[in-house]
Amino acid sequence: NGKTSPEGIDVNNNLVQRYVHQVMGVPVAKISTFMDVLGTTGIMTVKEVGGDTQIHLRDPDFLERFIAYLAEENLLEPAKRHDLSIRGFIVMSCIAKHAAKYPKNAEGVSVINLAAVKIAETNPEGKSSFRMEEFPELIKLGYCTPLNAKSATEAFTDIKPESFILSYRIQKVMLAINAVNEQKRKAGGTGK
Repeated sequence: NGKTSPEGIDVNNNLVQRYVHQVMGVPVAKISTFMDVLGTTGIMTVKEVGGDTQIHLRDPDFLERFIAYLAEENLLEPAKRHDLSIRGFIVMSCIAKHAAKYPKNAEGVSVINLAAVKIAETNPEGKSSFRMEEFPELIKLGYCTPLNAKSATEAFTDIKPESFILSYRIQKVMLAINAVNEQKRKAGGTGK
């Protein structure tokens, strides 16, 4: 339920909390934490205006896809889940950042020069954001094809840009949720 506005879909915070808490039995603190994650990952904005909490769902389509992803992942055996390490996510985020520079071919595939991405992501002091040894995790999870290394400046992998960026966004939310859960575990809480 919501009203379309320039900021997205305006959602009644009280209605969300009442439905999720009373109908589904989820504690209000967990609802608030999850909404904070959705806010920090850009899926929604949450504002306090005159004592009321206003929620603007910026990307309802992505939220639906994320929920479907969670449902599918929960049905998989742990060994088959798409659990991505932080280092793997860094490689994925660097590819996502530069993906638009690589046009799609007739099959809808972009050939990414991972060596060029690595060079672009190297700071002036010579420290790179990632190591090539961290890339195979993305192959294992099906996000990229195996690397075709030709030289130190040419190492190519194929991606399907739309599905890669969607997977990147999903992994970004998953890592944010995992970070919150880890903080709660360290603080003696239960997490999500």
